Amino acid sequence: MGLTIPDDDASWPEAERRLLADSLRQFQLGEGSDGCNLLRFARTFAERVGDADLPEAVAGLIAEEQRHSRWLAQVLRAHGEPLLGRHWVDGAFRLLRRTMGFGFEVAVLVSAEVVAVPYYTAVGRVTSLPSLRAICARVLEDEAFHLQFQAHNLSLVVRDHFGLRHAMHRALQGLIGLVVWQQHGRVLAAGGYTFTAFSRECNRLLLEVQPMSIRFRLSVMMLLEYMVWGAWYPDFSAYLGSVLKFSDGQVGAIYALLPIGCMVAPFFAGQLADRYFSTEKLLAALHLLGAIPLYVVASATNYDGVWVWMLIWSLLYGPTLALTNSICFHHMPEAEGEFGLVRVWGTIGWIVVGLLLGVGLREGAPHLLGQFQGFDGMWLGAGLSIILGVFCFFLPHTPPAQKSGSPWAFLSALKMLKDPEFAIFLGIAFVVATELMFYFVLTGPFLYAVGISPGSAPAWMALAQAAEIITMIGLPWMLKRWGIRGTMMVGILAWPIRYAVFALGGPLWLILASLTLHGLCYVCFFTASYIYVDQAAEPENRASAQGLITFVLLGAGMVVGSWFAGFVSDMFSITNAAGVKTVDYTKIFLVPLGLTVLCALLFVAFFRPRAKA
Repeated sequence: MGLTIPDDDASWPEAERRLLADSLRQFQLGEGSDGCNLLRFARTFAERVGDADLPEAVAGLIAEEQRHSRWLAQVLRAHGEPLLGRHWVDGAFRLLRRTMGFGFEVAVLVSAEVVAVPYYTAVGRVTSLPSLRAICARVLEDEAFHLQFQAHNLSLVVRDHFGLRHAMHRALQGLIGLVVWQQHGRVLAAGGYTFTAFSRECNRLLLEVQPMSIRFRLSVMMLLEYMVWGAWYPDFSAYLGSVLKFSDGQVGAIYALLPIGCMVAPFFAGQLADRYFSTEKLLAALHLLGAIPLYVVASATNYDGVWVWMLIWSLLYGPTLALTNSICFHHMPEAEGEFGLVRVWGTIGWIVVGLLLGVGLREGAPHLLGQFQGFDGMWLGAGLSIILGVFCFFLPHTPPAQKSGSPWAFLSALKMLKDPEFAIFLGIAFVVATELMFYFVLTGPFLYAVGISPGSAPAWMALAQAAEIITMIGLPWMLKRWGIRGTMMVGILAWPIRYAVFALGGPLWLILASLTLHGLCYVCFFTASYIYVDQAAEPENRASAQGLITFVLLGAGMVVGSWFAGFVSDMFSITNAAGVKTVDYTKIFLVPLGLTVLCALLFVAFFRPRAKA
């Protein structure tokens, strides 16, 4: 359909001409692209996804954009304004669009059409020319259809696993918005837009075209979930011992509380989510309430107060570890292939918060959290818990199932202990889980003792999570090449190597390098353990078996390990009359070294998983 452009009854007012002419010339040039690269990309992409109508639809879109260009040129020429032959903004847009294929081209086009809506709205408000007002009204009608069409294209791009991810597209949109405001901000401001209002309108339109995908939201959830935990966990033990002067036994008792929360969680969190509350609202409530004990503990100074409030937080946070997994499995039909890609963002969150606290805040902005009394990691954790609690309301709706099995169902897997192979495995797994707490509870104070700078432990310990990500990526290859036994053997042998380096006490570079062994320790043994249990259990008993191994690894093993690590640390620590504490870390780490060597020997000698028929 064409457009009848009305004649302008009067000349163009000079002030309006100075405001609009240069700006309109840029948009006229941008609308006039021949679209040959877009059409070529569209044909190639259409063949891959099987959408025969796509090239014709893209050709129609290009024709409409060229009509917009001709209408603007007609008005500009009618008032004696020359057209542009080239402009750096248009050149940059064209270069971006032809760089990375159809997905990137669509993303750039969407961003351009998004900013066009507030722009033409502003021009329509400002101009006194009937012709220009008519063009703006028609372009806005066309852009509404264009955005709907691009929403379809983006859905094809995502389904084909090409193009920009949601977060990258938002970053691109923000960059393009900044350029448009720098070039056309006077026009937009004259039309009633502040920069904030312009940005808000662009974000609203982009969200309509590309709503946050379920996987994106679940990934952000995992990122924040482990940021809350990682904000305080690596460094809190050092604060309790050096600042609050708690004994190592008291520190171990405090660190045992979260595993207790994980042990209790299966008995009530699943029941609430299955019977009474939607999972996303239950998660929101638990995290919002969880911010309160973190806030209190941040400035608490006595052991009883810290213990009680950390128990409350553990009972609130512990269930969320299971619920975040649950909501992922509920909304991902192909969870076997997708869950790892979502769960890895939890590990990334642990790294990010470690760097944020250890480098960004403590070194870059020490007064930001330093103005509060107490432990800065707890203040950060409380703030992140509030952010996560609010974000949970935007997670996909997951209603209660209105049914639930017995909360003791996982105990039915105990019959698997009749198999000597499984019994040996579970016993070794329990002992190894207890030794994990020597790493979590004592590594922070140990690193400070061997010479790292004060407050930097979370950043250095992020090396362990980085190694975990790399190992997780390589796990399928290891399982295929070495099998489940070989992979678990690599994991269990990495434990004594790490503790041997810790027991040596130096050099510092070797100790820091040994932190990367955490990837092998955790992924090759713990993650592989879940895979082994899934293989060993009968199909009707797999859920119960997974509940049992989770109870042993993340619950009972870590509870006993927390107390045991504190007991051993107290045994090899001396406090003199002046209150100065001396810790013999060599003797301390010889204990988990000896136990993990014993576990490795038992594993090599007796663990022979049999292939199931």
